[in-house]
Amino acid sequence: LVCDDCLPAEEADFTKVRDIIAEEPGMEVARVVEVTGVEIDVVMRMLDDDMVKIAEPVLDVKCIQCGARAVNREKKLCRPCMDRLNIQMASIQRDIRHDSKQVVVEEEPPKNMIETFTEKRR
Repeated sequence: LVCDDCLPAEEADFTKVRDIIAEEPGMEVARVVEVTGVEIDVVMRMLDDDMVKIAEPVLDVKCIQCGARAVNREKKLCRPCMDRLNIQMASIQRDIRHDSKQVVVEEEPPKNMIETFTEKRR
């Protein structure tokens, strides 16, 4: 999403990127940036948001866990690994909530500690 002030520039960038990709569908992202003058972050966002597609993206991101194709460039995880991670996080959060509900009962200090402390204070 872009603000109303930025919308005309965003639409112009989109038109440039779309047109150059239509002319050369297999063009690398770096080349698209070079030819259009559109910032790489903008081109990458367009690719991630499926606004434009490159026939064979050079920046094919692999999952950092298993090596399969990642969901997108930011997450760097495939869907099964992301689901597994979400399940692990939910379990950890549940354990933390459970642990925080347990009341910590402190044991009474040994008598000699109290006596020692009392003697030192005198």
